[in-house]
Amino acid sequence: AANKWIIQNNGLSESTDQLDFLNEIGGQTLSILQSGNVGIGTSSPLTQFHVEGLSAGISLHRTGGQEPFISLSTGNYTTEGAQIRGLTGAEGLRFTNVTATTEWARFNSLGNFGIGTTTPSAKLEVSGGGLLSQT
Repeated sequence: AANKWIIQNNGLSESTDQLDFLNEIGGQTLSILQSGNVGIGTSSPLTQFHVEGLSAGISLHRTGGQEPFISLSTGNYTTEGAQIRGLTGAEGLRFTNVTATTEWARFNSLGNFGIGTTTPSAKLEVSGGGLLSQT
């Protein structure tokens, strides 16, 4: 039998209108609330993007040899904020300014973490000085 999808407006009142996508047995797969919150695996998303379930996770795959990234900003998203970026052609993460032109730190494929260096050779490598204090 072919898989079936059900799309329904599940609003019980004007203030609770939501659009639901259900699988053929009525299981909740995606909900969009009137507030704009989107839920995957939940009909009551608590934030703008809410994923819930036994295999809840988010996977970003970017083609064309470009780094996948998450951009974080509280103001102008083109000039204020930061990015967490996957490394092109390697395992690891780098932390940059919002335009990815300045790298602040990175984890490489060996699990080494570098601040001020793009090639950390130890579990923690700081280039350009540092301050350790004990309180």
